[in-house]
Amino acid sequence: MEQAARGLLEYLEQHGHTAYEVGGCVRDRLLGYPIQDIDIATSATPDQMLALFPRAIPTGIKHGTVTAFWQDHAFEVTTFRIDGSYSNHRQPDQVQFVDDITLDLARRDFTINAMAVNRRGQLIDPFGGQQDLERRLLRSVGDPQRRFSEDALRILRGIRFSARFDLEIEPQTWAAMLDCAPMLTAISRERIRDELAKMVGGVRPRRALSLLATPGLLPFDEWIALFASIPIAALPSGYSVLSERGRWVALWLQADWELERCRRLLRSWRFSNQEQRDKLHLLAAVRALPRATTDDRQAKRLLLSYGLALMLEAEQLTRWRSSQVDFAETSRIEQRWRRLDAQIEIREPRQLAIGGQALIDVFGREAGPWVGETLHTLFEQVALNGLPNQREPLLAAARKVWNEREGTNTEII
Repeated sequence: MEQAARGLLEYLEQHGHTAYEVGGCVRDRLLGYPIQDIDIATSATPDQMLALFPRAIPTGIKHGTVTAFWQDHAFEVTTFRIDGSYSNHRQPDQVQFVDDITLDLARRDFTINAMAVNRRGQLIDPFGGQQDLERRLLRSVGDPQRRFSEDALRILRGIRFSARFDLEIEPQTWAAMLDCAPMLTAISRERIRDELAKMVGGVRPRRALSLLATPGLLPFDEWIALFASIPIAALPSGYSVLSERGRWVALWLQADWELERCRRLLRSWRFSNQEQRDKLHLLAAVRALPRATTDDRQAKRLLLSYGLALMLEAEQLTRWRSSQVDFAETSRIEQRWRRLDAQIEIREPRQLAIGGQALIDVFGREAGPWVGETLHTLFEQVALNGLPNQREPLLAAARKVWNEREGTNTEII
């Protein structure tokens, strides 16, 4: 990708335009981090870029951005610009295209993101971003009040950058974050949710959570109730080794939230259905673990409901909460779950050796709810009790079920 980016910069220069790699890729390279994406800024106007790149996609043409394809890579290429007013605290009402990279960098959020590099490797750093990285400092470009009032989401991005890169937030920048925090209500719930999810699932989450718990930072009752109710410093060590969903569940457990309250939070903030299921299933599994500790049948029920991987993760969470690091006990517990999982012969009723029609034929009854109920009972006996999944044992078990339901010992043929 980096070689392709240099080729794209050279191509733009050959056609009379200046061009630079900008933003996060420059920051990450200075920090020695892997480069995930490379954004390009150029003096070429959007119309000129569309002429130079016939296959380009006008991704954000209003704000000067196109997606250009070069050597099998896609790059977001944006015309140098200055931004007008931000009446909605999310995006500029209008932009003005310019031909000066310094003016373009001046509109960016933090100094560590306001750097550029040309194809020869020359660093353009008018606001001291490299020095701030060396000093481990997060600082706004220019007036912090203006930066955060332009796009209030920058407040949460700043907290995420502070945690991810282990940076102290410069005092004036932090004060402006708190002053502008009420403007976060103008940001869509999806964008807020995505930033919070990146922090919980990212690097140094405890640091991010500590900042999020600052009084006055989040103008949302649900998040205040969650983050403020958890003594972040008291979170057991090892929080960062938990999975992303495990970290969410750990917070709810520490806050002693019930499943329904967690469900409301996830729905209200529009987490996907899959994300809701993943997190809530893990929470339910952790809550159910005490009943399965010595009850193999209950443990198998949980395995059928949630699967082996999730149950092992639930055990990990439980041990994390109790700060247990007994590797021998951990190994014993894991072996038990694996042994019980291996004993489960079938995972759903349709894997039974007989179906509903066989029951109808044998019992001579009309189809009805009794068929599904009987199959479910047989499924549990095979999966949980070890009943052989063969026609004759299944029919014998079905007869026994019906004898008991009919209150008679007369065999049904």
